Amino acid sequence: MTTFLRTAFRVFKKDKAFTFINILGLTLGIMSAIIIFLVVKQEMSYDKFHVNLNRIYRVNSQTSQKGGFSFLTATPGPLGEALEAEVPGVEESACTYYRRSGNFVIEADGQKREFAETEGVALLGPSFFKMFSFEMLSGDVNDLSLPGKVFLSESIAKKFFATSDPSEAVGQALVMDNDFTLSVAGILKDFPPNTDFPFTIVVSQETLKEQVDFTSWNRLDNSMNTYFMLAEQADTTGFQSQIDTLIAKNAGSFFAKFFNFELQPLSQVHFDNHFSNYNSRTISSTTITGMMVLGAFLLLTACINFINLATANAMKRGKEVGIKKVLGSSSGNLIGQFLGETTLLALVSLLLSIPLAYLLKPYVEDLIGFPFHFSLFNDPMAIGFLVFLLVAVVLISGLYPSLVMARFRPSQVIRSGLSGKTGKGSVLRKILVMFQFLISQVLIIGLFVIFSQMDYFINKDLGFAKEGVINIQFPKGKQGKGAAFKGAVKNVSGVEMATLQNGSPSSRSRWVSTYSFEGSSEDTPYSAELKFGDKDYIDMYQLTFLAGRGFLRDDSVTEIVANRKMIEEMGFASPEEALNAKVLLGESGVPIVGVVENYHTNGLREPMKAGYISANPESFVEVGVKLNMSQAKESLASIEKIWNDMFPNEPFKYQFLDETIRSFYEAEQRLAKVIGVFTGIAIFIGCLGLYGLVSFVTNQRMKEIGIRKVLGAGVFNIFYIISREFVVLVAVAFIAAAPIAFHYTSEWLDGFEYRVEVQPLVYVAAIFLSLVIALLSVTFKALAAAKINPVDTLRTE
Repeated sequence: MTTFLRTAFRVFKKDKAFTFINILGLTLGIMSAIIIFLVVKQEMSYDKFHVNLNRIYRVNSQTSQKGGFSFLTATPGPLGEALEAEVPGVEESACTYYRRSGNFVIEADGQKREFAETEGVALLGPSFFKMFSFEMLSGDVNDLSLPGKVFLSESIAKKFFATSDPSEAVGQALVMDNDFTLSVAGILKDFPPNTDFPFTIVVSQETLKEQVDFTSWNRLDNSMNTYFMLAEQADTTGFQSQIDTLIAKNAGSFFAKFFNFELQPLSQVHFDNHFSNYNSRTISSTTITGMMVLGAFLLLTACINFINLATANAMKRGKEVGIKKVLGSSSGNLIGQFLGETTLLALVSLLLSIPLAYLLKPYVEDLIGFPFHFSLFNDPMAIGFLVFLLVAVVLISGLYPSLVMARFRPSQVIRSGLSGKTGKGSVLRKILVMFQFLISQVLIIGLFVIFSQMDYFINKDLGFAKEGVINIQFPKGKQGKGAAFKGAVKNVSGVEMATLQNGSPSSRSRWVSTYSFEGSSEDTPYSAELKFGDKDYIDMYQLTFLAGRGFLRDDSVTEIVANRKMIEEMGFASPEEALNAKVLLGESGVPIVGVVENYHTNGLREPMKAGYISANPESFVEVGVKLNMSQAKESLASIEKIWNDMFPNEPFKYQFLDETIRSFYEAEQRLAKVIGVFTGIAIFIGCLGLYGLVSFVTNQRMKEIGIRKVLGAGVFNIFYIISREFVVLVAVAFIAAAPIAFHYTSEWLDGFEYRVEVQPLVYVAAIFLSLVIALLSVTFKALAAAKINPVDTLRTE
């Protein structure tokens, strides 16, 4: 063993460049594989820790109407209790309401502390904790059936009450939204990061029953979900029809006709892109598979470097092999030696990659948008993965070069040496280099397509004006002051217009209204996206009128303005024909007084939706303000002062509309960043290998280069001779990469209703960039070889 280690280190020391390039390449490849493994492992573990995982289901709702499908997680509040009472096999049910935000005030020891929580506030009953395996550190879960009770997570209790012992918060009082006095009834262990229930403050539903209607069968809100748990060995067969029967019985046939309710196992909630969750983040199995393939490709790219350099370096070790064979070493001994050397390099790379991955964890978390748990040494699965990585790298990287060297014939290598120019090894190296560039080019093309689509998202006309618009949401229960606030804001210098609304034309607040109209068939469901706004709404967002006018009054729902898509679905041939047509909203008929051009309501993934705008002061939950951006800073300061005067103790928060729209594509933006980073790593690893290979090729051809220079070849001629082979390899790789990239980018773009057409320029840019990268990799070494004095290379001849 000592002899082997001494020999191995002598080999590594003799060829430092070979050793450095291989260790650096393998370290980057293994590090990427470790990070991707940890991220995928966490994604796959979401809510898998619940003891009753296979017995818990969520009820989703879906509409199939003119204009396409709508997928909702919303269900009527009483549905769960009805299932538990009337459907055999349902053991427990829970209606969950994610309020998300809240403002909290704590007064203790003469001090007043205020906290504005933007995430984590949920309204739950005791049944939730009987179904799900979230740990309660103190308190009685049944207190959640009483008004004025709140449970805090460990972290929130420590923050709110400035204590290191969260149990000290039990029994303390706090005030929510300046309206509700709550008593801390218990402490929850912080929910793990791998759950789609991001709750940190749990308020009893009885506390806010005046604000949130848990009893209506005709109200759907995506914040309100229904979960139920089956008894052991219970079967879901027939559940669908029983749910439909309950809905028809309690909500009425009209409601049941528009919505289909279906079951979704809890184990699928995190992986279904059609339906969201309380984290507002899902990941498809296709994306997970893509991440694993990407990790495998990065690792394979590093292994290809090793194979190429090892087989090239084998030519330099030919005499060593020949002498060892003459002295009695068998092929098995030689294979063991070379695999052992590979194992040492792979082990060093693995040991370097683990701390490097740990150091990069914060940057990766920022890149992907969520934290992941870094656990490698106390997790049997992770330890098994590290062992698998080491074995895979050793076998992929070292087996073929070991077999090549073990097959050398002593008589040949001792007498005349070996050339690296010909034979199967040379062909294999070319194939592997082409494969490396194929991977890089597919990633480069994919990156260009994603950025093109993102640019299209940001710059496409959505049918309304979004520049310089901010949205300010009123405190809950304080919407009555909205008109006065708007009036004061309109007088601020730099404010061009303002409107009361329930959301901008495109926003995360989506209201879907079912309707019929005079002459429509009762069997044909119609729905439209509903926006509430006052008389200034249409003018401020610069919606284009096709016919008619805006509202004459905004104190009630007496008129509506429809978009082109809606009147087309209603069957009108022109906007003028639709004017004064009565739309039946419930039992009342409301005339269409205006028709505007289509506008996108929720980004560009979905087809254009039918929509209409109406006025309902009870639904004006925010104000939209159009700013002159040259005075924006001063205007915002004045608006904040008005806010503080009218809503003391409430934090002033606003968001620019274009930022809101950009956030619709957060997943795509993160995908672009992730692919960009890993593309950079793949290219860098490929460049390392290419540099090492060029170094070998130039060393092998030094005498040829010297002869060519003596015969009159210039520096450019020598550079051309050395580099042309690699340029050809890049071009051949592109021929294979282009159709592969086209297939997968087209498949990705098919997920968007509105998408770019991939232009040939994208492929031209990809091949050009690949050629530039390849030439930069070979230039330094090729030029150095071309400038060497032929006297130095030919003096031994």
